[in-house]
Amino acid sequence: MRYRFVIVVLLLASLTIQADPFKTWNWDEPADYANGNPIPASDALTYTLHCNDVAGQQGEPYEVQIALDDPGSPPSIEDMAPAVNATPGTYYCAATATSTAFGSTSGYSNEANFTVTSGQLGFVPNPPTNLTHQ
Repeated sequence: MRYRFVIVVLLLASLTIQADPFKTWNWDEPADYANGNPIPASDALTYTLHCNDVAGQQGEPYEVQIALDDPGSPPSIEDMAPAVNATPGTYYCAATATSTAFGSTSGYSNEANFTVTSGQLGFVPNPPTNLTHQ
């Protein structure tokens, strides 16, 4: 009986790991501020991913923000579950850099995308069908 419990726990743990779509992100860190001055090592930049499911819409349409290694430098392995919201599909992200010394944030980087399949989401139920209103 004890062995069955251990096996069930291990299986549930493996399902939980499958259900989270982790992605590795890389980027080139900026060397200069927008005014051309070099960024000193004392200004530890932080990075944020801005993601949604629509290509090419930077700015407010980005629905989810994810801090990348707060603060940190590449690479960064992130759980993309907040962006995916248990829905398979292709997701688009752009990054920004924020100066800890000045509190200023860059514009958006180029956009990168990733795809999540239903198999990567684990045991997410299908939606109801044949919904009607009476």
